[in-house]
Amino acid sequence: MKKAWSIIWKVALACGVLGIALMVVGLTRGWPNAISFDRHGTHVAVPRDIDVDETVATFTAIDVNVSICDVRVVTGAHYGVVIHWPNTTRDITWTSDGSTLQIKETGPSMVMQWLSSSCVTTVTAPADSKLTNINVTSSTGNVSVDVAADRMVLQDSTGDIRLSADAATQADLISSTGSVTVTADVANLTASSSTGDVAAEGHFSVVKATSSTGGVSVSGSAGSVQVSSSTGDVRLTLNSPWDAVSYYFHTDTGRITVAGPGSPYFGGGSGPHQMRSPANLSQSDYFEVGSSTGDIYVTLGG
Repeated sequence: MKKAWSIIWKVALACGVLGIALMVVGLTRGWPNAISFDRHGTHVAVPRDIDVDETVATFTAIDVNVSICDVRVVTGAHYGVVIHWPNTTRDITWTSDGSTLQIKETGPSMVMQWLSSSCVTTVTAPADSKLTNINVTSSTGNVSVDVAADRMVLQDSTGDIRLSADAATQADLISSTGSVTVTADVANLTASSSTGDVAAEGHFSVVKATSSTGGVSVSGSAGSVQVSSSTGDVRLTLNSPWDAVSYYFHTDTGRITVAGPGSPYFGGGSGPHQMRSPANLSQSDYFEVGSSTGDIYVTLGG
């Protein structure tokens, strides 16, 4: 009996090794054909390369909705669209009616193939262009905007978002797991991420920056600030003097550290802590900073 079990285990081991070897070969070579699925059944999808470099009609608004492409909005010599997407079964369409440039990704919703990770969609606009709106939605790609506009809405599920151009009126940057980075002047900024870090540097009238598990930092100048994180550290570094603002800082288990000329004294280790501006100090500029378990660092007038 022992000899029989020995033979069985050897055969099983040999089959296991062979299976792993075949799996490695399959993963290396990939699917011989891309297979797509829809309500009509299973189809063979033929991959192809998309390479586009096209000048388009003048536009004042941008509307992009893609799944896996990186999206870049940059300054250029003319209004244009540049797309590089090798080995894809999906497609990208674009139209410009003289007002809005629309870019949309289409194609089979369910595809069994090795997806290319080098898809990049670039929109160019002259440096002196007067854009009113920039709306970009991506699921897994990164989003970056280097062209100014009155209003911006940038959304991403897993990619990073970067804004380095001014928004005269409003900018909303929302990512689920990626980081959000702003180095620009924005009148009214909302920046949030569920698990990524959020960092904003510039001049703001109103700024709201939040993250569930990432760190949050705001620096520069601002009139009204609401900054918070559930578990990450929060840093606020602004040029406003301490006696010119009203403030409220709070943490459940973290520490609060304040600095800058005329900073109030605050001592203590781990929280819970609450720190408020004096009751007789009522200023139009209001800063609220909070974290559940992270530390809070505030430097004003530095």
